Amino acid sequence: MPVRAARFGQDRAQAFEVDRLGEVVVEAGLEGQLAVVFLAPAGGGNEQDVAAARQRAREVLLRVGLTDPDRVMRSYPHQVSGGMAQRVLIAGAIAGRPSLLVADEPTTALDVTVQAQILELIKSMQRELGMAVVFITHDLGVVSGLCDRVQVMYGGRIVETADTRALFYEPKHPYTQALQRSIPSMQPKGTELFTIPGMPPDVSKPLPGCPFVARCPHAVDRCHTDRTELTEFKSGHLQACLRVQAGEL
Repeated sequence: MPVRAARFGQDRAQAFEVDRLGEVVVEAGLEGQLAVVFLAPAGGGNEQDVAAARQRAREVLLRVGLTDPDRVMRSYPHQVSGGMAQRVLIAGAIAGRPSLLVADEPTTALDVTVQAQILELIKSMQRELGMAVVFITHDLGVVSGLCDRVQVMYGGRIVETADTRALFYEPKHPYTQALQRSIPSMQPKGTELFTIPGMPPDVSKPLPGCPFVARCPHAVDRCHTDRTELTEFKSGHLQACLRVQAGEL
């Protein structure tokens, strides 16, 4: 069954169907771009280009810890484990030597051991290639061990941003505080686990005030109507709560 894949250039995007994972192609001239996985339709290109692409694919698969790249390139996606599949995706992402890697929930659905391996791989690739990494996740445990700086988003808006240490030791926005309270390891044993009450807002509709207002225990009337912007609490630490800005919390 063919795999639907996307190829992103600097100013265009095209979709292809490829038969196997081995159809990963590395294109020249993509260095320095925001790059994901570069693929081409099966059978495309001349023999020299295909041979060079396969050799480059072997190199990057070895680099991400897959010791039998030829077998992996002959495999269908369902024939590799979740951890191996994630390594293949990372290999494709670094194949073009990007200066910025966007990792969107790369450890979701992986067990704890494999998750740790993938995180360590991303860190080692970052050091080796000197690239920046934007890591998107809902897991604060991952954030604490991986990131230098954090931006907390709710309802499509950034509600707090700080370096990682400051965010964990001195969270200011009520949503950031609630996220930390939701971490099981930070709660006393034998007590009921804390959950944030209510439901996320419908972002398809206008949100005139604070997006967290319906779930915030500190909300007052003006929180429903007054839109807040990020303001600096300390150097490099910004948050968007009206009541914190007013010194009320």
